Amino acid sequence: SFAATLHYMAQEMIIIAGLMLCIGVIERRAGSVDLRELGGLARRYPLLSTMFFLLAMGLVGIPPLSGFYGKAVLLREGASAGSWWLVGATTFTAVLTLVAIARVWITAFWSELKGPLLDLPEGAKAGPDMPLPLAYAGIGLLVGVSLTLGLGAERSYNWTQQATASLATPSI
Repeated sequence: SFAATLHYMAQEMIIIAGLMLCIGVIERRAGSVDLRELGGLARRYPLLSTMFFLLAMGLVGIPPLSGFYGKAVLLREGASAGSWWLVGATTFTAVLTLVAIARVWITAFWSELKGPLLDLPEGAKAGPDMPLPLAYAGIGLLVGVSLTLGLGAERSYNWTQQATASLATPSI
């Protein structure tokens, strides 16, 4: 359980950092981060939307993304220890996370195009977007690390087992 917790914490920090960068780009592009003012981002920014979606699904714990393996091992360890309340709490928070992410995705990405900087008068056309190459590169790097942690979960989990071995036997 120590190794699963360390694995889960590492992937969670990577995903949250990526999502925060996505939110910064959304604010820069759309002019707001208020869900009531956002919409249509998937059509307008497909690359950003794809990266946000991958990070969000990793946060939820959808296989084979990085959040799945850590949650699965935590659930397994909780069940083997008989800590059913912990298994239930972990499952409950995963469902809440899925609901929250689904709400953000449906509202900001799938709904009609809107936003202070995105709303255009009838017949107007949007000009070129301001390039944000470093932000996109950072998000892409974090998505890549997250995918690598998910697809290479066995190797990273082995590293976390070695890292946490001293927690189990402090005399080492």
